[in-house]
Amino acid sequence: MQEAAVVARDNRVFLLYRKKRTGYKSFTIAVSDDGIHFRDTGETAELRAENGLLRNLNECASFRVTSHEDVFFMSYTHQRRAKKRTLNIATAHDVNFWLTHGHFADIEHSSALVETAMPEHRYLMFFGDKQIHLASSHNMHQWHIYNKPVLQPRPGHFDEHPLEVARARITDKGIELTYYSKKRVKLRTVYSIGIAVFDPHRPTKCIWRSEAPVWEQPGSWRNAVKPIGTADVRDQTLYYWQDRYGHLFVSLCVPGDKLAALEVEHRPELMRHDGNPIIRPNSGHAWESKATFNPAAVYENGRVHVMYRAIGDSDLSVLGYASSPDGIHFDERLSDPVYVPRDGYEGLKVSHDGIPNQYQSGGTWGGCEDPRLTRIGDRYYMTYVAYNGWNYPRVALTSIAVKDFLAHRWRWKKAVLLSPSNEVHKNWVLFPEKVKGKYALMHSISPDILIEYFNSLNDLEGRTKVIRSRYGRASRTGNWDNWIRGAGSPPLRTEQGWLLFYHAMDVRDPNRYKLGAMILDINDPTKVLCRSKVPILSPDAHYENHGMKSGIIYSCGAVVKDKDLLIYYGGADTVACVARAPIQEFLKKLVMHREPTLEVAQVTP
Repeated sequence: MQEAAVVARDNRVFLLYRKKRTGYKSFTIAVSDDGIHFRDTGETAELRAENGLLRNLNECASFRVTSHEDVFFMSYTHQRRAKKRTLNIATAHDVNFWLTHGHFADIEHSSALVETAMPEHRYLMFFGDKQIHLASSHNMHQWHIYNKPVLQPRPGHFDEHPLEVARARITDKGIELTYYSKKRVKLRTVYSIGIAVFDPHRPTKCIWRSEAPVWEQPGSWRNAVKPIGTADVRDQTLYYWQDRYGHLFVSLCVPGDKLAALEVEHRPELMRHDGNPIIRPNSGHAWESKATFNPAAVYENGRVHVMYRAIGDSDLSVLGYASSPDGIHFDERLSDPVYVPRDGYEGLKVSHDGIPNQYQSGGTWGGCEDPRLTRIGDRYYMTYVAYNGWNYPRVALTSIAVKDFLAHRWRWKKAVLLSPSNEVHKNWVLFPEKVKGKYALMHSISPDILIEYFNSLNDLEGRTKVIRSRYGRASRTGNWDNWIRGAGSPPLRTEQGWLLFYHAMDVRDPNRYKLGAMILDINDPTKVLCRSKVPILSPDAHYENHGMKSGIIYSCGAVVKDKDLLIYYGGADTVACVARAPIQEFLKKLVMHREPTLEVAQVTP
């Protein structure tokens, strides 16, 4: 398969493509009911020039096809021998016969044509290869080209790279333009897709533009590809791509006319508790006089139990305990810490030679930090950050019997270190049940999700070898989470998959930790199914900005209680807070934020 184009009408997708040896005279026509599986119709489509002569399709490229009422519109570039490439416009009432109406000698880029109800600009054409320009006509022969571009790359956003037109169409919101943002990575182009809406009465005026990409080329897709068109089928928008071997690929994403609603109405959000903070420092206890934050949480025997990080007069992090019957109002809070440093790697009675490490962690210079609790069988397993103020922070693991935990008998197992020395590691979480028949520990989510599997939890607790992990920034330029910091609470199992919360920052809004959510495949948690396109919680409340560190939301615990999702987090590295949402409503909105998917289109004779 060589040059190809797609267009949808009446819930069917038509594929026009050139066969390698016989495709210079006509297109072969294939049709699909689902946009993925095509069958050849046995028919062909011919393209004729303005003078009626048959076009040599070897001289044509960059086909873009749209449909409006009973007319198909096609734009394509034409170059004959050494002559300059020109942009051409053709129409058809069926897909079999196309007649060219005119060409542009000064335009050689791909374009998209749309018909409006306005007499003075009945036909609009968007075109461009770096910036997007606009031309209008009342008859498709005489065109007015507007001087200024109507859409330009936005520095710091996902579409900061050169732009290319995908398609244009009329919707009840206005004139919708879908465009590609093209980023060069080594020797190939990586695509993101955006949508803009223009005023139908003033088509040069952009009235809305997507803040996040509606689709991004996954990093795992290494093939060099080019776009060939867009189609809507059964409330899904399909984008078509072709690689240099002629293979056809299909990606699915949110329909453009629903995207604005998605970014506003379908935003998964959390509601802060009006009584936040729920746990504050206690000046009467020297061990928690300065900060009480980053609580882990479990729901057991009708109560929510939290273990929170506390900093007191010694500036050493220890862990305190509190519990609540409703997850909001905590009527039990112990007067002594329930977990304290026990070994040298946690800062207990250690003398050092040489120069200390200047890594300050959450306002302290050592201790036990940022716990995560996971129930597996009859024990609670706790991962936490062990830091002695001298070396780099490391991830440690301990456990306690559930019955001892509930009885406040703090018989913790001796902790083991999971992460290597001389590296900074945090935010490691255990899955609450087996994955692929094994116990699973997630130790990185950026740039890739990394999981270590174990046959037995004894492999963890008696561990002598460390887990080699890797952390780096994922390629999410232009998104709110372009600097992902790490996982939040341990994953929660839902009908849609593993629900994982994570911390991230935006380089355009620096030094503000925000909370996002994603759903991972239940059988392969390295696969992201959905990801919130906006933060589900941002540090906007006063108690998230006044404390040891301004602009911080940091979650280590989440539970589901009475159909409510309760997320526990630290504010400003000083206080403990809670936010809630009805779990089913939250998941329903989150699954609207589907991650990019790819399928190989199939064409059968």
